[in-house]
Amino acid sequence: MDIRHMEHLLALADTGRFVTAANRVHLSQAAFSRSIQALEDDLGLKLFDRGRHGAAPTQAGRAVIERVRQVMFDLGCLKHDVNLIRTGGAGSLRIGAGPIPAQILVPEVLIAMRRQHPALQISVTVESPDRLLAQLEEDALDVVLADPKLVTRATATACTPLGRLQLTLHCHKAHPLTKKKHVTMADLHTYGVASGKGPRGFLQAVATSMGLNDFAEFPRILESDDFAIMARVVAMTDTLAILPRQHPDTPYGRLLRPLHCPDLPPIPIDVHAILLKGRTPSPSVTEFIGLAGQVATAW
Repeated sequence: MDIRHMEHLLALADTGRFVTAANRVHLSQAAFSRSIQALEDDLGLKLFDRGRHGAAPTQAGRAVIERVRQVMFDLGCLKHDVNLIRTGGAGSLRIGAGPIPAQILVPEVLIAMRRQHPALQISVTVESPDRLLAQLEEDALDVVLADPKLVTRATATACTPLGRLQLTLHCHKAHPLTKKKHVTMADLHTYGVASGKGPRGFLQAVATSMGLNDFAEFPRILESDDFAIMARVVAMTDTLAILPRQHPDTPYGRLLRPLHCPDLPPIPIDVHAILLKGRTPSPSVTEFIGLAGQVATAW
């Protein structure tokens, strides 16, 4: 069994169809079928049951596929580590960040990284945590900043806690509600609330903390994972928004203010640096995580 055979095996296991798997590895269906048959002959095992609806792994096939996945992952880690040794870890840094860390942590960390390493090539991807984890698995990202409780995707990761951020209710500084000592649920229904999307389980937990049976009862009139959009809308209208606490010296910190609403307690977001388990971080990734922790603690 060589690397080519292992790639073919995983392609068929992932797709369940010879035509699709053959296209993935850029072979004709006939050549791909011969490769799988040769692998089965070499191992002396039937790895797939063939049928009208595609190919399904046999019990022996599932055991082999699991081991091959680990071998291919270890091989990828070896290539990654060799590249770190050859380049000294310099060159590039690929960051993935959920919407909240992207707004609060990433800009400050990038300023420090750019000042210290002007030649370092940096890319930032802002997406939902699940999509970022998929890219981390595909080796398209080096590190992800996100709250693990917002992740529903099962991925073997190593998490480093960086700090806790708070989401609270905000309005513009001349809003009628600023004259009230306590904001009520009725006030939320009157003006409407903007918030991030978030996975269903997280939103339901927020609803439960407010004494609601379902998040559908929450008066959300705008949902967006772009917090700059929400902050702009709140600054220019009477819409309320659930946003990270703003420093007074930031652009939106000068325009917005938090509101005290006993019915809506602060929502904690625990930011972690997430790495693929078993993969050695480069020096630039290690430095980035350290700086992100400092910013999160200071915030």
